[in-house]
Amino acid sequence: MKILVFSDSHGDSAYMCAALRAHRGDTDLVYYLGDGIRDFADAMADFPSTPHIVISGNNDSAIAAVAAGMEPVSRDVRTLDGVRILAVHGHSERVKWGYDSLICKAAETGADLVLFGHTHTPENRCVTTPFESERRIHLFNPGAVGPSLAHTYGVIYVISGKISADHGYATL
Repeated sequence: MKILVFSDSHGDSAYMCAALRAHRGDTDLVYYLGDGIRDFADAMADFPSTPHIVISGNNDSAIAAVAAGMEPVSRDVRTLDGVRILAVHGHSERVKWGYDSLICKAAETGADLVLFGHTHTPENRCVTTPFESERRIHLFNPGAVGPSLAHTYGVIYVISGKISADHGYATL
């Protein structure tokens, strides 16, 4: 399963559109992790049949989400091809000040992979939980696809319980 992950477009959908076009036809699921739900709706207009999950960010209003035709949630937990995924924006877990709360939420939900945004900084690493030293959790932040220097996003493959994750760089 191929998953694209976007976050933090902040009013700029152009790079997200470019990344979606670059992966047209081979993407099984798209996550949007907040702060620009209207941008995501604009970008997805050309991809109406692509399944997607929308997480609301601290800069997303419910009114804007409804106007954009999106139904965001504050977090999503699901299992895909043997991998338990937790998706959040990250502001509620205070990720700008560290990942302890995020890791605890991952352990609480049994997540193997945590998708989060908010910091605008790409992240791709595995950590152990403070409760179960043998248990590894993969933390992945796609960075910011909107106004930034790199316009990053995530490309994740989940196959038979295994995770492969990397960052993509959108160009116009």
